[in-house]
Amino acid sequence: MAEGVYDVQMEVEDSGGNISWDTTENELEIDLTPPEIEVVGPEPVETTGEPVVYHIFYRGVKEVSLSADDVEILTQGGEVSATVSVERIGKSSDVDMEYQITLSDFEGKGEVALHILAGTAVDEAGNYAAEYTSIYSLRVDAEAGLPVGGDVGMVLIVMLLSGLGVAGIRYRYRSQKS
Repeated sequence: MAEGVYDVQMEVEDSGGNISWDTTENELEIDLTPPEIEVVGPEPVETTGEPVVYHIFYRGVKEVSLSADDVEILTQGGEVSATVSVERIGKSSDVDMEYQITLSDFEGKGEVALHILAGTAVDEAGNYAAEYTSIYSLRVDAEAGLPVGGDVGMVLIVMLLSGLGVAGIRYRYRSQKS
């Protein structure tokens, strides 16, 4: 049957051969529409390793079971890995449930799309949410840094800047895998 509301007409016959009819109007509702998932983000759209946040809004749901195991990171133009965490935010007047997905501890370089597996939410009729895949809108370069290699290059830069009278130097060093 197609989605919609239907009238129901029943015919019942008892063991004595008596027939009875019963008709109802607008009693049977067929709901085939899955819950809606809306994703806002990433925030920010570029990172050199800082955490990135996506806001997930579910509408038309009875229950949500979103966890980090339901979230995949798809990459193109390189390889990227990250830690995924999921936090339930709550409800609002126009949203049945809001979650926040945070990507952190990035390694690698490339473009990232967010993929949420199917079945993370269900509605009153038993329809499960479809999978969601974003466009490749997050650019990651966790390999970014100074173009000199190792501690020797850093010492040379600090010495040069110190000799030029530059004060208050702060440097964050992250070694690269080879």
